[in-house]
Amino acid sequence: MKKIKKYISLCACCTLPVLAYGQTTNGVDFETADSYKAIGVYDTWENSPFRTGQLQGNVQVVNNHLNEVDEEMGITPNGTKKILAVQRSRFGSNTFGARVDLKNTFELTTTTQYVHVFICTPTSGRVMLVGLGKRRERVDQSPEAEQFWVLSTTKTEPGKWFDAVFPIKGAGGIDIHSLVVVPDCESPHTLTSDFAAYIDEIEINGESAPRFRRGDYVLNFDTDEVSNKSGNYLNSISLNGSAGGDQTFSVGSQNPQLLYRPMLDKMFMAKAGEKLTPAFNFSASWMNGYVYLDRGNDGKFSYELNSNYTIPEGSDIMSYSYVETVENTEGYISDGSKISGNARNFINPPAFTLPADLASGFYRMRFKVDWGNVDPAGRMTTTNSIKDNGGMIVDVMMDVHGDNVSVSTASRNGEVMTSDDQKINNLQVPYNEPFVIKMRPEKGFSYEGVKVTYGYNLNGDSLVHGNPQYFTVTYPAYLFRNDELTLPAEIMRGGAVSIEGLFVEQKGDEPEVEPGKEYPVSFDKSEVIGRDDRKLNSFTLNATRGGSKTVTIPASDNHVYQNMLSKEVSVIPGDKVNVTVNYTGHSMHEYLYVDLNQDGKFSALLNTDGTPTMSSELLSYTYYEGKNSEGTVISSLPGEVSMESMPSFTLPANLPAGVYRARLKIDWNEIDPSGNSSQTLADNAGYVVDFLLNVHQASHPLEVNTVNGSINGSGYTGLPLNVPCFQSLTIVPTPAASGYEAEFITIRHGHNFDGPQYVYGNRQWSEYTVPVNRTYTIPADSVNGDLVLTANFEPTESAAYKLIYADEFNGSDGSQPADTVWSRCKRMSSTWNRWLSDSEKVIYVKDGKLVARAIPNSDQATDNVPMITGGIQSSGKFSFKYGKIEARILTNPHTGNFPAFWLMPEDQHDGWPTCGEIDIFEQIDNENKAYHTVHSNWTYNLGHKTDPQSSFNETVSMDRYHTYGFEWTATDMKWYVDGRQVGSYTKKESDANALNQGQWPFDKPFYIILNQSVGNGSWAQNADVNHTYETLFDWVRVYQKEDSQVGISTIPETDDAVEIHTEKGVLNLNAVNPVRVQVYDAGGRCFYDNVLKGNKKLSLQQGTYFVNRQKVFIP
Repeated sequence: MKKIKKYISLCACCTLPVLAYGQTTNGVDFETADSYKAIGVYDTWENSPFRTGQLQGNVQVVNNHLNEVDEEMGITPNGTKKILAVQRSRFGSNTFGARVDLKNTFELTTTTQYVHVFICTPTSGRVMLVGLGKRRERVDQSPEAEQFWVLSTTKTEPGKWFDAVFPIKGAGGIDIHSLVVVPDCESPHTLTSDFAAYIDEIEINGESAPRFRRGDYVLNFDTDEVSNKSGNYLNSISLNGSAGGDQTFSVGSQNPQLLYRPMLDKMFMAKAGEKLTPAFNFSASWMNGYVYLDRGNDGKFSYELNSNYTIPEGSDIMSYSYVETVENTEGYISDGSKISGNARNFINPPAFTLPADLASGFYRMRFKVDWGNVDPAGRMTTTNSIKDNGGMIVDVMMDVHGDNVSVSTASRNGEVMTSDDQKINNLQVPYNEPFVIKMRPEKGFSYEGVKVTYGYNLNGDSLVHGNPQYFTVTYPAYLFRNDELTLPAEIMRGGAVSIEGLFVEQKGDEPEVEPGKEYPVSFDKSEVIGRDDRKLNSFTLNATRGGSKTVTIPASDNHVYQNMLSKEVSVIPGDKVNVTVNYTGHSMHEYLYVDLNQDGKFSALLNTDGTPTMSSELLSYTYYEGKNSEGTVISSLPGEVSMESMPSFTLPANLPAGVYRARLKIDWNEIDPSGNSSQTLADNAGYVVDFLLNVHQASHPLEVNTVNGSINGSGYTGLPLNVPCFQSLTIVPTPAASGYEAEFITIRHGHNFDGPQYVYGNRQWSEYTVPVNRTYTIPADSVNGDLVLTANFEPTESAAYKLIYADEFNGSDGSQPADTVWSRCKRMSSTWNRWLSDSEKVIYVKDGKLVARAIPNSDQATDNVPMITGGIQSSGKFSFKYGKIEARILTNPHTGNFPAFWLMPEDQHDGWPTCGEIDIFEQIDNENKAYHTVHSNWTYNLGHKTDPQSSFNETVSMDRYHTYGFEWTATDMKWYVDGRQVGSYTKKESDANALNQGQWPFDKPFYIILNQSVGNGSWAQNADVNHTYETLFDWVRVYQKEDSQVGISTIPETDDAVEIHTEKGVLNLNAVNPVRVQVYDAGGRCFYDNVLKGNKKLSLQQGTYFVNRQKVFIP
């Protein structure tokens, strides 16, 4: 195993001398005068009084009075008997320090060396090292010439020993005679007095790591250090291969671009013994990736390596992509492979196996982007520092878990049960799956909610070395429905979950609200205010992200009750909300309520200090019994309380999206939401104003449902997947072909579409239709939540094209596409099909889409390819000649991405490319560009790619769906994107030579292929084999004109040599001699077209089919 010298017992790990440096070349201690030549002071400022002779410096060796045990570290960091003391003079410059003349000089070479200095100062900050010496070739140069100035890699803390590390290098041939340690680099102008600093144990060697470090998970730089390459950053980090699925966390760019990004709220999940593949999505190249796991939970990452640079058992470094052994030349991967040259330019390290005996628990995990260095604290050489190279370190957590979590409850005055009324006592429930609980309060009690604690060692410390061991989340009562709450999967983690029911004594009966009696008031709603010296004019709610909304009361309306349910105030969960009130007059108080549990009434529960309880729906008030909603005691008279503003409140961060009833009440010293019953509101000019609170996210999903057409964005572009709330949206209805028309577009907007439209009179969603015109702009107030657009384009009499086949992929989630039309593409040797697989992980239906993926192969022992990819084809089941085909597609660009929607001929006896290929849509890598191409002998082998133009591309935003269309006749082809023609290719009818050389092999049936592939560097870049690629196909539709449809009249006569047998869902064909067989349904869809010899079994749905014109019924 690779070892290095341990300087003191505090060393966190046995680090590897990655570069080929020797041992310590020079050293100075102050135990005796034998280890140095002389000591003194030095100032780089030429006019310093210490250089002009006006002042003498104070430096001397003293007894070490700083050799006590450090409480933070638990040891004595510097136990020597003697140390060097220097008086930091306020009359020196910011480069004034202690000078140590070396007994043995050393050479400043082109290879980075590190000077280590123990230092203790009463100030914090960086310290500096100045090297004095001379060039060998300059005989007359003074040995006191300044050869380098360098700052320490990290800052010191006041009153503590630190090992300051200084990376140094030069042009070579320079001898260093003296070292000047500058204990304080700040301007001396701020100093009012001198102070003493202490220095000891100077070592010069090849190791960048400090001899001891302070704190947990130390870094070789300060946590606020900014990268020198602001454009370099991690987009995301991933961990693939776990049974729980692939996991990715976004990191992203920030300003400033910090080198260290703690993200301890993010937690990867894995089981002991699993093989895991880490991945870095980094914005730049020529950097390497390193992954660590603090398996001992001891606050540090060990990173020793074996002599062959593999990772030994027990090390905390799990995988790395490159460690440099010869600088700028060569090194190793963690699997022991030696690499050099351009092979070093890769970031994603090999897969690793989580130790099978690793105990369940939360562990600190580190993802580091660096160059050639396994030190988890970051490389800090002068040639390749993590800061100069634009690297980054991200710390996250990992939950090493079992199959189940143990759930228990602890409650008084009630019980927390399962949804089927079973008691919960160390109940084993599946890990990371939602869990439904039910509240059962005892008689006379209700509940405020539940407090859930999950993780490990729930009775121990919540933090161990800064790592959370468990988390506590509170769920207020307003989140329950019918006394039930679904605890989300993300808290059913760790080893244990403890649920505490917060049962409280019930104050009076709380009957269910009867229909028509929701949100009661204590007065007749027809009452009017009987005075004109007081009036509510308006009020404004200002939310930090939701924006500002003013509700104005009509000047002529003097009713006590104001129905403002047409007014929606926009807020986002977690918003801080400020309420200002415009009220003429004084001597009244204000109260704001929100029906958070949507039960048709407002609760107004207060703690003893006057603050609202956890489940209270009274969120803010200005005065009640001498206090306000913040618990502040009001010292002024009740009638002198300001009415201009109310105490701010924060909307619960976990409040579900929806439309909630809200109420502003102007009253006198009364929290009852129905109004003061002892003093009439009408006499006091009180008000009750009901309005709506629209709780939404910053943006919401947009769903588009169409038949025989699409709905595009302005300028014939794709619509975004999510739309910003309360911003108008322009749409363009686009039929599949001329002659198709939609009478109207249906627009549904709001929340909870699967639920009732009204909840206690509060409208959750709305739906309306608009006539179809060329464009339509959806107004901003209709973009107030989720948005669904629906249009059905029907063929008119003028429609030439008829729909002959459509697959909307509306099967159940996880199902496979219909095998009556589709079969899996087979693995062969081409780029697109080299890693194809029949796995259901790479092709499946979900959410009404066909999902095609390319994923890391977790079982390479069985299938020796790094990735498996998915594709389906309709060959032998459905093909067509001439017509129009469209598909709505979304892909996720990434280096090596290579999805396609294309056509190939059923008859390929001429071989590729002579047989022809039609690429309707392709995309590669990170490009926001769609490609459309035809291949043939003419274009590919003979190179006539521009005679006529055979390939087209255009810029499109790949962050959204697009409709890719292709129209094909006997003489030309046209490509469309979102209804806009982007290219065409024409048959050279008058050029017999071109036709004879295969310019137009497009006069026979072609079948459809939908696939997700990855590149090999020939066009798309090499695949990122640790990444999961995904393309979604919303639907595929094929149209043909009447004169080109394959019908009964165009199907050849049945050949007697074809034997036909049917059974339920199956057509069996048999031919002794080769014969062409075509199978179509009554609508002209082709399910098989090929030369048959032998047996063929087709799985078909019940119905009538034609086999070479013979009608056959499939039961």
